[in-house]
Amino acid sequence: MKNRIGRATKGGILMLALAMFLVGCQDDLIPKKLSSKQQAELAAQDHAQMMIATQEVLDVTAGALEDKGVAEGRVKHSDHDNYGCAPSVNLMLNVDRNHTDSIIYKGSISVNYGDGGSCDSKNKRTGKITDEFNIIVSLKNKIKFTSTETITFEAFTRDSTTYNGIVIVSSANGRKTSVEGNNVSVTYADGTKSTWKGLLNFAYEDVSKKKGELRITGNISGNSRQGVGYTANITEEVVFKGGCYGWVKKVPVDGAVSVTTNGSMSTLDFGAGVCDRIYTVGVNGETSTHSFD
Repeated sequence: MKNRIGRATKGGILMLALAMFLVGCQDDLIPKKLSSKQQAELAAQDHAQMMIATQEVLDVTAGALEDKGVAEGRVKHSDHDNYGCAPSVNLMLNVDRNHTDSIIYKGSISVNYGDGGSCDSKNKRTGKITDEFNIIVSLKNKIKFTSTETITFEAFTRDSTTYNGIVIVSSANGRKTSVEGNNVSVTYADGTKSTWKGLLNFAYEDVSKKKGELRITGNISGNSRQGVGYTANITEEVVFKGGCYGWVKKVPVDGAVSVTTNGSMSTLDFGAGVCDRIYTVGVNGETSTHSFD
C-alpha cells in the first residue's frame, strides 16, 4: 500500500510539475501587456511597415500590368522594381472595343512569389498578390483614363510579416489615386496580429523618371498587435523618393504621421528628404530610431 501511495504521490508531483511547465510555456506565447507609451511606439512602427508594404504592392502590380501591355493605368511608362524577386505573373484580360468613345480593359493579374525561391536572400517575398482591374481609356484622348482595382493580399509575406485582406484602388488621370483598406490583417513573426482600414491618397509625380516621387496623405485606423485600437493621421505628406542608392524602388524620405493608441500619442517621422532607411518614433518627448529594408 505504501509503495502504491508513494508512486501515486510521485506521479502527482510529476503531473503538477508538467502542468506548471505547460502553463509557463503558454505565458511565453501570450503578448506581455505593454505600457501606454510602449503601445504607442509599437503602433507607430506597425503603421510605418504597413505604409511601406502597401506602396510596394501598388508599385509591383502597376509594373506587372504595364509589362503585360495594359499600360494606361495609374502609373504610366514608369521604371519598376520587383524588389529582388522574379515572381510568376499571370494575366487574364478581356478587351472591349464595342464602344465608340472608349476601350475597356477588364481582367485580373496575379503576382505569385510561391515559397520565395525566385527572390534573393535579402529581399525574400512569399505568397501571392491578385489584382482584379477595370480600366476605361478614352479613344479621343488616350491620356484620359479611369480605373478601379481590387488588390487582394493572399498570405503575402515580406520581412517575416504576412499580409492578408483587400485594398480598393481608384484612379484617374489628373487625380490622386485613392487606396481604401478594408480590415487588412498583418501577422508578425511572433504570431501577434494587427488590422487596419481607412483611406490613403497617392499622388505620383515624374513617374517616367527613376527619381520620381510619390506623395501620400490620408488616415487609417485599426487594432494594434496588442489588441488596442489606434488611429493614424498623416500630418505632413509622406514622400517616397526614387533613385536612392541607385534603386528603382521608392523609399520614404520625408513626412510625419500622428498615431494615437490607448490615450497616448506617438509621432512617426520619416525625415527631411534625405535618402536613408531611417525613421524615428517620438513618444512623450522621447525619440527612438528605427530602420526598414
